Amino acid sequence: MLENRRKKILFRSLSVLLIALSVAFGFTNRKTGFCLGDAIFTQLGLPAWSDGSYGTHYTAIFALCLILLALWLFSATTSQSRRTFRWLVNGGIILIALINFFAV
Repeated sequence: MLENRRKKILFRSLSVLLIALSVAFGFTNRKTGFCLGDAIFTQLGLPAWSDGSYGTHYTAIFALCLILLALWLFSATTSQSRRTFRWLVNGGIILIALINFFAV
């Protein structure tokens, strides 16, 4: 019982850490225009954008995939994992919409 509880705490902590890392990876500073993910992709020799500095932003897609993985990891530790995952994704979409609405 205690071992199962430790696994849940470990997975949930890892998922929160993964969300924080993916936000830091995909976040672009508005003042400087610096994006950590773009710098990492450039160092690896990968393009950050599909068409130079326009088009599909591969860094954002990778960060979004990491966030979805973290949400799945977090919801896998609950008794109703599908319901929890659905609520977390819907809540994230609403939160992003509200941030964009009030940030402009």
